[in-house]
Parts: sequence; C-alpha cells; structure tokens
Amino acid sequence: SVGKSSLARSIATRVARDGSAVLILSQEMPQDEQADCVLAELGRIDSQRLQNGQMADEDWGRLADAADVAKELPLHIDEQGNLSLMDIRSKARSVKGLRLLVVDYLQLCKSTLKGKTTNDEIAELSKGLKALALELGIPILVLSQLNRDVEKRADKEPQLADLRDSGAIEQDLDIALLMWTVEERDDSRIVGIKVAKHRGGRTGRLAMRFDAPVYGWTDCDFPTRAPQSAARRGI
Repeated sequence: SVGKSSLARSIATRVARDGSAVLILSQEMPQDEQADCVLAELGRIDSQRLQNGQMADEDWGRLADAADVAKELPLHIDEQGNLSLMDIRSKARSVKGLRLLVVDYLQLCKSTLKGKTTNDEIAELSKGLKALALELGIPILVLSQLNRDVEKRADKEPQLADLRDSGAIEQDLDIALLMWTVEERDDSRIVGIKVAKHRGGRTGRLAMRFDAPVYGWTDCDFPTRAPQSAARRGI
C-alpha cells in the first residue's frame, strides 16, 4: 500500500511519453483499471470521480486531453496472472522495439521448480529475469514485497535484508529502490525512497510526495521529524 505499483506505472508512462515502447505485466490489477490510473495521472483527475463517473465539468476536458495523449503512447499493458519465465520472455519478445519491461510483482510469478522451497522458487525467477534483461538488452523493473520483520522494528526504514523470500533478489539486482511511508498528509503521503544498491553508481535517500487521488508523484524534502508510527512497508 506504499504506492510501488503507482510509481512503477508512472515511470513506465514517462518512458513511453519519450517515445520508447514499454510493457507492464500487471498480475494484480486488470488492464482497464491500469488504463484508468494512467488517464487519472495524465489528466490530473481524481480517480474516484473517474471510476464512478461523477466528474466535475473541468474534468471532462482534462480527460479528453489525457485520452489523446494516452492513445499515442507505446505503452502496452498485459493482465495475465501467474506468469512463468517462459510467459514473460514470450510477451516481452512480442513487443516491437521494447525498451522497458515492468513486472508487477515477483511473488505472483510462477516457478517451474517442483517440490522446492519458496526461496528456491524466487531465486529461479530472479536469476531468470536477470538473464532476460541481459538477453534483450533492456532494463527490467521488478516489483517485490518486503517481509514483515520491518513492521516489528522501531525504525521502519527498510533494508536490503528485508526483501521477501530470497537473498537471491539482492544478489541479482543491479539497482534496489526501497520505499516506505514517512508521513501521511490528508490525501497525500511523503514516501521515502532509498537507493540501497547501485552497481557502479551512487546510493542515497530521497523523498517524493504521492498524491493518491491522481496517482501523481513529485519531488519533495524529507520532513524534519518523521513520525515512525506512520511508516508502512513496501518496495
């Protein structure tokens, strides 16, 4: 609930607006709901009003403009669940000129291993996605859950060790972005984003404001004092 799917979709939309083909493998949200989220973000329209049709007069013009932009985007959304590595490879290869693949999320994918532990299954998927990224020569943005140990700590800022189910995820990834809620503010929240690992690059922390009704993300500063009780888990 920290907003990881929304941030991934926002990144995908931005890449598509630059003219690059993007594929989102959405195993948790149907394609039409994903499309509504894209329109809400592009048009800065309250998603609740968009879903129930009770929009303000000014929303209709923004919706028309957003639809005009969206229909030109090389943004592909697939809603099939329980994807295997073979499924993911096939779908990625079907998109001409693919430049970014988003997998939402790792723990919903299907392993081909039989009689193995969850750690072994996640390790197979993690290594397979890393190999696919190298094979296709593109970045693959993979969402993952954190384990629940972070909720038991006084300090809610996640660590790489909190990645759920397998240490192979930490080993295989090139860049790790860990997300947590720093502060709630009415319909928005301040989300901390830590670059916990970056092969050949810098690590560090930043904060973004998540405007939940319109799925919007903007830069902001960390609050001077962050109430730990408001923190939530996520990646």
